[in-house]
Amino acid sequence: MATVVNQERSGTGSSTDRPVLQVEDLRITYRTGRSGRAVEAVRGVSFDLYPRQALALVGESGCGKSTLALGLLRLLPRLGGISGGSIRYQPQGGGDPVDVRALEGRRLRAWRWSEVAMVFQGAMNAFNPVLRIEDQFADTIRAHAEGNGRAARPSMREVRERAAENLRAVRLEPARVLGSYPHELSGGMRQRVLIALSLVLEPQVLLMDEPTTALDLLTQRSIVDMLRELREERGFALIFISHDLALASELSDRVATMYAGRIIETGATPEVFAHPRHPYTSGLMRAVPRVRGGGPGPVSIPGSPPDLAHPPAGCAFAARCPHVRDACHETDPPLETVAVSNGPELTAHRAACLRWRELAEEAAAADDAEQAADAGQTDDAEQAELPQQKGATE
Repeated sequence: MATVVNQERSGTGSSTDRPVLQVEDLRITYRTGRSGRAVEAVRGVSFDLYPRQALALVGESGCGKSTLALGLLRLLPRLGGISGGSIRYQPQGGGDPVDVRALEGRRLRAWRWSEVAMVFQGAMNAFNPVLRIEDQFADTIRAHAEGNGRAARPSMREVRERAAENLRAVRLEPARVLGSYPHELSGGMRQRVLIALSLVLEPQVLLMDEPTTALDLLTQRSIVDMLRELREERGFALIFISHDLALASELSDRVATMYAGRIIETGATPEVFAHPRHPYTSGLMRAVPRVRGGGPGPVSIPGSPPDLAHPPAGCAFAARCPHVRDACHETDPPLETVAVSNGPELTAHRAACLRWRELAEEAAAADDAEQAADAGQTDDAEQAELPQQKGATE
């Protein structure tokens, strides 16, 4: 029974899998102003990430997605820090989980990139602009060489071979790229190089922060297809941060919606996008233009996210929610299981909303009405065709 509870909290997993990353009640704060007042940017986030699984984090700018990713890697700026919770990592070779918060110095540096790597937002800013690409691969590979001694340090020839292998995996020509500086590559090429660099040490977990930002649609499609192939070949788990719900739906097995530093809805990607149970997730979906014509156009969410320096009482989304009630201003609801499906894997759909049951009933009634309207239009069209067919026969 304990295993089922853990899987419900995480979202997806089989009874034989152990999570590769376990995050429990994680809290991250920033010190602001001359007084050093603490602002909690990530508030009590919990999830489990299983091997070969892809988790998408979606939400508006400022909701805490990137701060969460930086916190997982212990890369927060000087004024930021983890103020509570735990991060536990399961090593590739087995053994006891690693307490990531307890890692320091060389142990922390060795863990980063070799076990968990990150593709940062804005590829140009992630490179050293005065080093050629081959030198940036060399720095990464040599810094993590076993023992860090000269005997263990790979030669430049070995570095080029490993770099070339990873560049070919992301569909780039090594001869064209290795001798280039970052500014000599296009945006799409830089993004691919950064992905190749993040995978050069074969990490078990890859974090990607807006990997397709500012890229054209064809380049985005190419990168999405490439990431899908790389996951199948190398078997790494993925945490994918994005504003783009379409990309999140394609790349992820699970999705978690973040708002005001919290996960407010999570579950299997098809289930959450087909049946959202939090008004904020529904609002994000309504704000996306439809590819097909007809139906209502995109509708933005009114208002702005709350100021986390002065968080509101009750539900953080209450001031913007079209379904708000008095109780919403008094109670900050926890994540609650709203649906569980049993298949090859156990999947729990969870939402932090006091009114999710009422909203589910309203959504079901709206779906029934839409289906009835579609059926009525079909019947009318068939009836209109009958006189024409009769006249043609006569």
